[in-house]
Amino acid sequence: MDYRKMKNDKMENNNNFIKLVIFDMDGTIFDTERLGFQKWIQAFKELGIPVHEKVLYEKIGLNSKDSKQFLIEKSGVDFDYDVVKKLKLQLTKKHIAEKGTPTKEGFDELIEFLKKQKIKTALATSRSRENTDFYLKHAGKDIDKRFDFIVTGDMIEKGKPNPDIFLYAAERLGISTTNTLVIEDSPNGIKAATAAQMRAIMIPDLIKPNDEIKKTVFAVKRNLQDIIDVLCQLNSIKQCQQ
Repeated sequence: MDYRKMKNDKMENNNNFIKLVIFDMDGTIFDTERLGFQKWIQAFKELGIPVHEKVLYEKIGLNSKDSKQFLIEKSGVDFDYDVVKKLKLQLTKKHIAEKGTPTKEGFDELIEFLKKQKIKTALATSRSRENTDFYLKHAGKDIDKRFDFIVTGDMIEKGKPNPDIFLYAAERLGISTTNTLVIEDSPNGIKAATAAQMRAIMIPDLIKPNDEIKKTVFAVKRNLQDIIDVLCQLNSIKQCQQ
C-alpha cells in the first residue's frame, strides 16, 4: 500500500487541533541515540574497521536496511555490515540490561498531559520490533502501554526519511495528517514528518538543526515538557500545565 496516497477525507479532520502525537524513540523519548552511537564506534574499533564518525552521524534515524546500504556506500571501506551490527547490538543490549533504558527529560509529564487531554499517542521507530520491545521492557513503568499504537521499522517497506512510518501510524489510529504532530530528534525524522505533511517539533540530541531543517520544522524545543505549552497554544487549552 502506498501511504503517500492516503486520503484525509476518510479520516477525522474537524479542525487543525492536534489529535495525535507521534513520538520517535531513540534520542527522543529514550536517551539511547548517544549510547548507540558510542557502541557503533566501539564495534568498528574492536573489529579493526576504520569508519569516520561523520558517516555514523549521518545515518542517524535510518532503519536497519537503509543503514546498511548507507554505511557500505559512504564508508569507503569493504566490511561485513552484519558482523559489525551484531557486535554493536550485543554491546548496547549488555549496557541496557545492566543499567536500564534511560528516559528523556519531560516524557512522563508530556505523556500524562496527552492522556488527560485525550490526545492519541503513537511510537514510530526505525528499530525492529524485537529491539523496540527490549528497550521498552528495560525502561520500566509499562511505557509500551502508554501508547495507543506502536509501529516499528520492520512493519513498513520504506523507512525515514520516507514518510511511510508516520502515515501508517496516523492511518491506523484514524487521524488526519493535519491533526498530527511528530516529535523527532534527527533530521531524517523531520524530513519524514515533513514529507507526510505533518507538523513536526525537533528536540535536538546528537545533531543540531541546520538551516534547511529550521525552515521546515514547526518548532525546536529543549525537552519534551516544553511541548506542553505548544500543544496548549495549538489546541487553545486555557488552563495549561506549566
